[in-house]
Amino acid sequence: MKCHLSIKLKLTLWFTCFMALMAAVCLALILAISSKVAQKEVFQTLSLTVRANLTELAYTELDNGMARYVPGGENGFYILDFWIPSGWEDSLWLRGVLQSPNTARTLGSIFLVFLFLLPLFHFLLLCHRIQMQMLHYL
Repeated sequence: MKCHLSIKLKLTLWFTCFMALMAAVCLALILAISSKVAQKEVFQTLSLTVRANLTELAYTELDNGMARYVPGGENGFYILDFWIPSGWEDSLWLRGVLQSPNTARTLGSIFLVFLFLLPLFHFLLLCHRIQMQMLHYL
């Protein structure tokens, strides 16, 4: 069975396919351009932020394999730098940063646990002594 489409229907289908293709190409271009613009804006914001904060930085030498404490923030930070050679002229500094633990809070927690557990242990020891004395008299 042969299907005969009218000229009007054929033109409509060709025009619809062409418009769908044009819409897809336009959408792809808009998405590509918008991602580049967004990336450029993010890099520009990052650059401006870093440059604005350069005066607040304390410059330190990078020591290969040496961990050091850097004060700042609430508790400070521990920093460890490693130099990784990757060719004749290229190299890479790898930095690990760990926030210093809040020692005062930790000691406070230990003190509270000690404060609550010491009377409990004292009570258990007293009960054990009483029990041993009662067994001694029997």
